[in-house]
Amino acid sequence: MAETRNKNIVKAISNALVLGEIDTTGNIAGGDLDADTTPQLGGNLDINGNDIISLAGANIDILPHTSGKINLDGDGSTSGVSVTDGLIEMRTSTGSVAAIDMYCEVSNAHKVTIKPPPHADYSGNVTFQLPSSNGTSGYLLQTDGNGVTSWAAAGVTGFDSADNTSSPNNTINAASLTVNSSSTDADFVIEPKGAGAILSHIPGGDAATGNKRGAFAIDLQLNRTDGTPAAGNVPSAYGATIIAGYDNKIAASGSGTDNSNSATVSRGAIIASTGSTVTSASSGTQYQIKEAIIIGSKDSSLTSTGATSYQSIIAGGSVHTINGHDRGGIFSGRQNTLGNGDYSTIVGGYLHNVNGSYNNATAGYDHQIDSTAIYSSINAGYFNEIEGDYTFIGGGYSHFIDDGCQYGAIVGGYNHTLDGDYAGMFAGRDNAMTSTNSQYSVILGGYALSIAGNYSAILSGVLSEVTGNQAAIVGGYDNHVSDHYSVVIGGRDNDIDGQGSVALGGHHGYDHGKNASVIMPAGIFDNSWDDGEAQQKYNTVAHETTDATQTALNTHAGDLTVGSSYFAGSLNSNGASLFKITLIANVTGGGDTKAWTFEGVFKKGSLASSVAFVGTPVKNVIASDTGASSWDADVQVNTTYGGVEVACTGAASTTIRWVAQISQTQVAF
Repeated sequence: MAETRNKNIVKAISNALVLGEIDTTGNIAGGDLDADTTPQLGGNLDINGNDIISLAGANIDILPHTSGKINLDGDGSTSGVSVTDGLIEMRTSTGSVAAIDMYCEVSNAHKVTIKPPPHADYSGNVTFQLPSSNGTSGYLLQTDGNGVTSWAAAGVTGFDSADNTSSPNNTINAASLTVNSSSTDADFVIEPKGAGAILSHIPGGDAATGNKRGAFAIDLQLNRTDGTPAAGNVPSAYGATIIAGYDNKIAASGSGTDNSNSATVSRGAIIASTGSTVTSASSGTQYQIKEAIIIGSKDSSLTSTGATSYQSIIAGGSVHTINGHDRGGIFSGRQNTLGNGDYSTIVGGYLHNVNGSYNNATAGYDHQIDSTAIYSSINAGYFNEIEGDYTFIGGGYSHFIDDGCQYGAIVGGYNHTLDGDYAGMFAGRDNAMTSTNSQYSVILGGYALSIAGNYSAILSGVLSEVTGNQAAIVGGYDNHVSDHYSVVIGGRDNDIDGQGSVALGGHHGYDHGKNASVIMPAGIFDNSWDDGEAQQKYNTVAHETTDATQTALNTHAGDLTVGSSYFAGSLNSNGASLFKITLIANVTGGGDTKAWTFEGVFKKGSLASSVAFVGTPVKNVIASDTGASSWDADVQVNTTYGGVEVACTGAASTTIRWVAQISQTQVAF
């Protein structure tokens, strides 16, 4: 019955569609389908090029039974569009992803196609839930990571973004992020995740983008195309930072690129530099370079060879090197080097090399402070070198302070050498204190001056030399002092070999090696005259007697066996002397007194034994107390020392002090 009914319905519909009329057979009353409240098809419905329509704006409902689906152009399993209550599903068997095409309103000339990603890109199903409002103009759709979307202001949360294209940004536009926090003041934070880095390029392993950066690193080198950058010119060490510049590198040797004991470079920084590097020269030592920094420098390097370089800095300048130096610094200048040591600095200048600890070179050119030196400094000048501790060179050219010198100083001048402790050289040229026995000595100015005695001084002059202690030369030319406590003041070619002697000006003065002499040489500049051949010579001699034994006076005023240096009445060989002697004798308490004068001439050949008076010396008693009437004195030649001397005879059991001044006018060949 049902089969017959279905056939009749199909037949009736077919007749109605073909003939335009309804056959009343098959229980179809009046020829209309609506008379059957439960019509059923017995086969496929072919609309034969016509439409299924509704009248009077009525709906066309296609309602599957219970969980059934409406499948369009497919079986709903491998292809087609399936529709159920509240759900549309699109499947494809074409080999291409499903898509929705939405065309424009003018002749369908344009379309927008929406597609899902290809199969290979999936890691699971994707669900999006749209927001509950239309949002605000300019807002963007964002997701919470779980498929729930919402409207959000364009840009980053908490910021206003803008693209400024007006002048002066019309050629190179300025895109900006501005904090829009509700508070009056707000921080701007860029925070990487975990041990991630902050960088301006995504590493691509090439020169333009660089290799992977190190843990906690910062790389803000915006320009990686100038010069000849390499992919490794990045902060690959732990906690390293490069800000601005290009072609810079912070790297650790070996595998130590973290904060472990194997790390050889850690927490370094390069700021606004070019072609500069912070790298370890060898691996195996923990933190060979740590917390080091290069600021605003070109082609500089901070490295280590067998020693650490903690907390050191290069600031400014170019082609600097710090190698194995802790807490040191190079500031400006060019091509300076800080070697092994601690706490040393270079400030400006060119081609300096500073080693050791607590040392400094400031300005100037090509200074050297050796590793043997500590607490020493070179300020300005050219080609100066220090080896000694606690020493100083202030300017000048080609100075040298030896490692045997401590607390010494050279200030200005040219080509000085200093080896004495606590000694100083100021200005002048080619002056030297090359002996460690020149402590506490000083040279002021002059040329080719030399001191090899302690506590001595040369004040200007040319080619003069002091080898005695506590001796001095003041000005003059080619003067020499070889014994202690003596002085030459001015003049030329004066030689003092005795202690406590003085030469005053003139030319070729000579004390014959006798102590306590005062020499006043003539001003003869003829080189045919030699030392001591034309001069005035003064000596003061003394002695104390307690008996009536004859005694010769000397400059020692005591021991009569002290030797020839205390013999006052000396003379050059082949010379003659006009002498004048004044003598006074006195007992203690202002008692008896007696005085004499002696005048005469003596001469001497080539031997001391040839000394002899010319005529007889004149002796005068100037005054005498009665109690001193027995006291006597004479002048006599000394054939051992080749000169004259005063011989005194006192009184028994009487202490008498004798003092004489010997004045000579000397001439010799």
